[in-house]
Amino acid sequence: MITYISKNSKAYAASIPLLTAAIIAAVGGFAFGQTNDGADCDDGIRETAVSTVSEASKTAVAPRVAERFERVARQLAWRRAAEWSELPQEKAIKVRPNVFVSLCIRSGAVKVNGWAREEVRAFNRGGKQLGFKVREREGKDQLPVLVEILGYEPDTPRGESDKCLTGDMIELDVPEGSSVTINGLSSETSVESVKSAFVNIVGGDIFLRNIGRKIEASTQQGGVTVDNAAGQIAISTTTGNIVAFNTEAAEIGDSFRAKTQSGSVTLQSIGQKDVTASTNSGTINFLGDIRSYAKYDFTTTNGLINLVIPDSSSFWLTAFYGGRFISEFPLKIITEDESETTFKLTARVGEGEANISLKSFSGTIRIRKRESGEAKPKEVKLP
Repeated sequence: MITYISKNSKAYAASIPLLTAAIIAAVGGFAFGQTNDGADCDDGIRETAVSTVSEASKTAVAPRVAERFERVARQLAWRRAAEWSELPQEKAIKVRPNVFVSLCIRSGAVKVNGWAREEVRAFNRGGKQLGFKVREREGKDQLPVLVEILGYEPDTPRGESDKCLTGDMIELDVPEGSSVTINGLSSETSVESVKSAFVNIVGGDIFLRNIGRKIEASTQQGGVTVDNAAGQIAISTTTGNIVAFNTEAAEIGDSFRAKTQSGSVTLQSIGQKDVTASTNSGTINFLGDIRSYAKYDFTTTNGLINLVIPDSSSFWLTAFYGGRFISEFPLKIITEDESETTFKLTARVGEGEANISLKSFSGTIRIRKRESGEAKPKEVKLP
């Protein structure tokens, strides 16, 4: 029950300390609150201030005055929440070793590293808060097997409309057997030493290293670099270069796919036996062994195709070209055809144990021997 009193009454004068205490609670917490979790601190300040105002309103103050002070207390608490959101945020959760981790990035650099612990640790510097949403658990211990990393605490309603993270640097440590999915707008993304990586961003470079089973990565504006990976690999970019080296199949039938609309593709020591690379306007470079019974398909609309392979290589060759064709290998010509704009050549080298298809509709194709004593090209160094 609210008691209406006049401004000149003793009850009104007695209510002033209560109202003052409410404001001090909010301001004091805003200025001096110390805690490891900004959200918890904010809630505590807000609850203290609002409850004090509420108590004062029941005993002494007209509702309009109480509401005004309550509004001020809430505004101060939210201001403090905004300040806390700019501080580094760090959280950890115990998980299954084969956990699936997903997150959405609005802006900021992302670095994911696999480690030997059965734990996911997330760190965000210069951005929003962090939260874990457990989507699925399994096993007797009911540890999380599917975790989504959010830009807010899932137990609080604010910010649920935007689950994506923002920050200067977002770092994740995940189990080495985990699979990581990253979707985002603008981000430089690095993923290392996990089982599988799935990355889809609008703008920014992607770096992937020591991925054990599967890679799917795409960016519209940026490059993609893959180092020391195994399994099924599919990488693409709209405007950017692709570099991949030291890859292997994890299972029979694993393929390697690389595609860019405007950029070059450089492949070195690719171990999968089904390899495809294409670009509309750029060069394709392939350096490494030609595997027995493997298939290689390289296509560029306007660019050079350059192969540097061992002199002991054995393959069937089909070549379409609009410029020149240069080969250091002796070819046994099977067929030759010529149209108004392109030439088609079918030939065999050695016993023909692999199949190579090369298409450069307005460029040159060059196949060069890598002698046994010739030094291999230097590897690209990732950041």
